[in-house]
Amino acid sequence: MEQRDRELPPEVAVPVPEPLWVPLVPMLLTPSDARAFRSFATNLAGSEAADSGATADALSALAGRTPRLRASILVLRDLARQGWRIRVRRSTVEVAKPDREVATVAEKDRVRTQLNVERDEQLRAPAVRAFVKSMEVRRVHRGKAVSIFSLMRDGTDLAQHLREVTAITDPHARERALGHVVQPYLQFVSDGATCEWTGYPLVDIWRYFRHTWASPYRSTPGRSMMVIVRDAAIEPHPVIGIAALSSSAVQIGARDKWIGWGSDELLHEMATVPTVAAAKWLLDVVNGAMDEVFVDDFLEEAIISRQELRLPRPETIESLEREATAHRKLHLKFVSSAEHKRERPFEVDDSESWRRAARSHLFRSKRAELLARLLRARRALAKAKRLTAAALADLVSTGEGRRTVRAIIKRAKAGRRWRTSLFAVPLRRTTRCSVESWLACCLRALR
Repeated sequence: MEQRDRELPPEVAVPVPEPLWVPLVPMLLTPSDARAFRSFATNLAGSEAADSGATADALSALAGRTPRLRASILVLRDLARQGWRIRVRRSTVEVAKPDREVATVAEKDRVRTQLNVERDEQLRAPAVRAFVKSMEVRRVHRGKAVSIFSLMRDGTDLAQHLREVTAITDPHARERALGHVVQPYLQFVSDGATCEWTGYPLVDIWRYFRHTWASPYRSTPGRSMMVIVRDAAIEPHPVIGIAALSSSAVQIGARDKWIGWGSDELLHEMATVPTVAAAKWLLDVVNGAMDEVFVDDFLEEAIISRQELRLPRPETIESLEREATAHRKLHLKFVSSAEHKRERPFEVDDSESWRRAARSHLFRSKRAELLARLLRARRALAKAKRLTAAALADLVSTGEGRRTVRAIIKRAKAGRRWRTSLFAVPLRRTTRCSVESWLACCLRALR
């Protein structure tokens, strides 16, 4: 269930500044389309909701109008749904961003409304509607008619039992009685696992209840562990909650800024407090990334030598950049979708297939471009005869040096080594301690 914040006192609200109105002038083909667009904006500005009856009537009247007009009106409606303000001044439609400098409760309501719009649009998608319907239609499992509703506990009955429990005055007796009313346990979702009471795949049960949230359901890249919270107090063990653990996103600005491993934060750290550890970390990132690049074909064709991999020359880097451009053009000229869309990925030990893919125009271009960037960074680091704190300070004091450090940090986040060496990042001790404390708290909570 969603929990709403308590009402904030009036003094918490922040004075609202004058909004910045921006003209919205779509490239419409005819004067009549422009008039229709302004008319829709006027109706939308005067209505309380973007999905009001007047708005719906205006949208239904678009049948047969030009695609540009329809697209422009739909964009304007979506902006209104997300809290943007709309007005018409001197025959020009103007929009202003939602006011974010308001009380916390109002801001949360605005975000919740925006997410609800996205969720409702997702629920209207044909594939999602078909999935929901398939879960709600009754079917026979082990001689009983079941549906997803079979996994929802009767709220009236549960409320009655809870009232009876709260009426017990003895704390120990009340706790024992509560244990008979609700008995939660975790059921982890695994491939192919099904519910013994309904026969539904556990992943479908989790997905169905995920669609009941205020936010739209989006699959996340990386690993994930889905969990269903069920109640063993009654059959058929109804669902009382869902949860999931998933790989964290590589780029989250607020988190990176707080921890201190964002590009700006790390660059500032190295400029204000340069250390040998930070300089060594930059070199380790470059060396590690270099080790992951397949370079056999570049060596065979004498595009680069092993000595130049260690001590790159400007001519070598420029040659790799030309190679990347040439093979990118060849890829676009001879691209074949069948070549890059396989029903099954290569096996891990299928080294020959991996080598063929690496030598294709697409990946040869990517490798040459990446290798050129890494060699440019290695060359910048090599200008310092010794990796000292003073050498690092000199490096980040120049524009080229700062660009090099930013590129290395970006590569560190994109590479697979980033996930296993978070604490190798040269953070201040205070920041490192706060992160370690935060992780310790998370681990204690999971126990």
